Amino acid sequence: MTISVLDRLKLGKELSDLMQAQKTAPVLQRVAIGKQIVDLMLKLGLGAAAQPISEPQPHPQSDPVADEVPKIVTDFLGGVFTKSTQMEFIDALRGISNYVGEFLTLEQAKEQTISWVKANGYAG
Repeated sequence: MTISVLDRLKLGKELSDLMQAQKTAPVLQRVAIGKQIVDLMLKLGLGAAAQPISEPQPHPQSDPVADEVPKIVTDFLGGVFTKSTQMEFIDALRGISNYVGEFLTLEQAKEQTISWVKANGYAG
């Protein structure tokens, strides 16, 4: 499913509004808002469930240059994006999404996301 640029902007704004609302919402509403946030992130293509699982392709020979860890991955794992804005962090997530499973694990991505959430006041 392809989303137009205008729809992406609308969804991004809605995501931002939900994240702000979640900061001050009562506990039960936080759960409902959290589910809405996850749904929006999946619509925007920001999650493992948004990507179709494909058959692993055998790599005939690995290129030594291709095996170097991309800068976005090292910065992400190093916590560079922990104090970034919402949109900067979402851009970082988009940037690392192609490298999950190759240069970092989903668990590492989750840990850094949790660090960002805590550092930016979204954790209760």
